[in-house]
Amino acid sequence: MSTMSINQIILPKNTVNAFYKKNLVGSKETQKSVKPSTMKVFSTLGNNDKNILILVNENDSMYLADAEFQFLTGILTACKLTMNDVAILNIQKNNSVNYMNVRESLNPDFIIMFDVSPDNFSLPLNFPFYQIQQYNQQIYLTAPKLSFIAHDKSEKLKLWNALRQIFRIG
Repeated sequence: MSTMSINQIILPKNTVNAFYKKNLVGSKETQKSVKPSTMKVFSTLGNNDKNILILVNENDSMYLADAEFQFLTGILTACKLTMNDVAILNIQKNNSVNYMNVRESLNPDFIIMFDVSPDNFSLPLNFPFYQIQQYNQQIYLTAPKLSFIAHDKSEKLKLWNALRQIFRIG
């Protein structure tokens, strides 16, 4: 009795086509044209792993001055967060920043705005500092400039109380 090798099996064309419904190598007929992205690309600092966007309004630095950055990292540490968890975006260094295009490109769940008013961000609502505001399935918080908060104990306490609620810190 002779045995047949697997290399000797010949399959009908329709069987082969059923196994390989998609081309492994694209031909000119099957390749689709790729449209360039319409999403706005922003210059941010941080990895945004937890979809937390921090908006700042700084003329003199790309993101934050050193003292403000140190203060912010202290705040993040107190919230059990790191720069990997957040993205810092300076509205002065990025064109056309508004809540709609930021939502599309960065997909934040939380947006903390330091020295950025809801009007600066084209939000269709207004709310005072330290009031937690939900809108469009996102949580917003506005606060004064970081350098102002850093030098005022009562402002630090207001910010901390709001952040404790947002991030459910005990």
